[in-house]
Amino acid sequence: MELESIRQRHQEGLSGEIKNQLVACLQKNIDEFAAFFKDEKKAWQKEIDVFTALKLYFLQKKTINVREEMNSQIEEMSKEIERRTKADPRADSNQIKLEWTKQNAAHWRAHRILEIIYVLNENRNLFMNMVAHIA
Repeated sequence: MELESIRQRHQEGLSGEIKNQLVACLQKNIDEFAAFFKDEKKAWQKEIDVFTALKLYFLQKKTINVREEMNSQIEEMSKEIERRTKADPRADSNQIKLEWTKQNAAHWRAHRILEIIYVLNENRNLFMNMVAHIA
């Protein structure tokens, strides 16, 4: 179900921003990725393909654009605050933020990482070209 919603967003062209953020993040951190790739090859004690290492890198990094990801979470909290204060005008927005964080932040992060990996896979050639000199 979750993967299907990501696939649908991608087909509707809604994952372009993540793709752009991935490109910018990789460009900015290409040397860090090269060191990560070298370390991963040592850790695995065998050859590891660069695309697998790239996915592992982003799984370990957990973020590609902190500011945008925080803004997205704040937007989701704001929607929840609006929804709940419509139902109960006395609802405490700070309490709603805390509850949203406890109930949704971990899931939001896991979903975001899954979406990042999906976009990587769907744009494999682009990202392989970016790291071809490292392999």
